[in-house]
Amino acid sequence: KLGDTANETKEDLEQIKQATQGEALAEAAEAISVVGDKIQELGENAVAAYTEVESAVTKVNAYFGETGEEAEKSASVIKNVYGSGVGESMDSVANAVIMVKKNLGDLSETDLTNITQQAITLDEVYGIDMNETLRGVNSLMQQYGLTAQEAMDYIVKGTQNGLDKTNELGDNLSEYAGKFSQAGYSASEYFQLLDNGLKNGAYNLLLEDFLRVVDPFPALRAVDDVAIFVLLLYLYAHKT
Repeated sequence: KLGDTANETKEDLEQIKQATQGEALAEAAEAISVVGDKIQELGENAVAAYTEVESAVTKVNAYFGETGEEAEKSASVIKNVYGSGVGESMDSVANAVIMVKKNLGDLSETDLTNITQQAITLDEVYGIDMNETLRGVNSLMQQYGLTAQEAMDYIVKGTQNGLDKTNELGDNLSEYAGKFSQAGYSASEYFQLLDNGLKNGAYNLLLEDFLRVVDPFPALRAVDDVAIFVLLLYLYAHKT
């Protein structure tokens, strides 16, 4: 009887082994299938990503007729900007690169990358129209001899300090920077003047009022900015 029991146990173990092997094979097959699906998905995503990059790069290259090194530079900028997490899509980044190059001309790859990132961020985070921002950058470059990066830094800092509260900072810069430059103000003084106006509640005064006071009387440059804004408040209150 002991021998019979041993044989029965052996048979039971064989059945368990076979069942276990069957389950293991089934699990392995299922795992291989899942891996295969993942590989296929990755492959499809890679193709889609490549197509998106190619489409974005081609758009910029075609717009400016770029070939060779210039074409490669634009491609690198688009990839780096989007890779940094800025921009809703490769196509939106391509549109931003086109706008930056249209407004600011030839820039180094580093400057083009940084300024595109900043322009998109101002647009997406602060809701500032990108074209107006870049027009403001261009105006500061032309009127004060700043580099594109220096000009953009002024706008970014000004925005962070609240100078775009009327959503017109870029537009005002493009329209009035030349006037302030002619009145003898440096870029730093110009932004300090706007900042003082903001702090003293006079920011919403029309810039024409300021220019109407300063242009005919350059001596007012020696007057404290706050005093000028007090005068502007008076003028603004008595506008007809």
